[in-house]
Amino acid sequence: MYPFFPSGVIAITDGDSGLYLAQDQTRTVAQGSLSFLAESAALVEGQPAQIAVQRTSGTSGAVSVDVEIVAATADSGEALIAASTLSWVDGDSADKFIDISASNDGVGESLEHLFVRLINPVGGATLGNLNVSSVYLSDAGAAAEIRFAETSIEIAETGFATLVAVLQRTGSATGAVSVDYAQTAGDATEGTDFQGTTSGTINWADGDASPNAGVFC
Repeated sequence: MYPFFPSGVIAITDGDSGLYLAQDQTRTVAQGSLSFLAESAALVEGQPAQIAVQRTSGTSGAVSVDVEIVAATADSGEALIAASTLSWVDGDSADKFIDISASNDGVGESLEHLFVRLINPVGGATLGNLNVSSVYLSDAGAAAEIRFAETSIEIAETGFATLVAVLQRTGSATGAVSVDYAQTAGDATEGTDFQGTTSGTINWADGDASPNAGVFC
């Protein structure tokens, strides 16, 4: 059902017997495991960027891995990689880098999303848990903006309803950003109509533009 958890856990469902969680125990080998160093990266039109790939848990023998771009909200042709294969010699544990770039098309667009994926490991190496990295593509000169995913949310007065507001980072994924939030009562009464966290801070790391959820009450 879902094999993409960073932990490597695989969720499996069966209509008759329910949910199973499994983990592959066969990937620890002497040749090492290949994975991205970070879950996401920022790419600006007209500017080159690098994405690091690491070899861990073993350095025996020469190994390599192929790299491919997978479209999400951005077209796969909008970003280019300089080489489609990364290689390590016997005993080499140094990080290797994917050179990625996007031309400046001069068209104003919102923040776009694509994936870079490691595939086809050669030489006995295995893929680590983090074998897919998000890349967020922005226009040159764009600034990061934070906004709510929805302008209004309704919850029922059932005694256990929870309001979850999702915040989106748009414009640019370059640099770390944060936003403070504070809750005001309006015509509701705090402690009677609602309770919970009334203020806090939500953070995004450099290169991260994934939606962030805040549980308010």
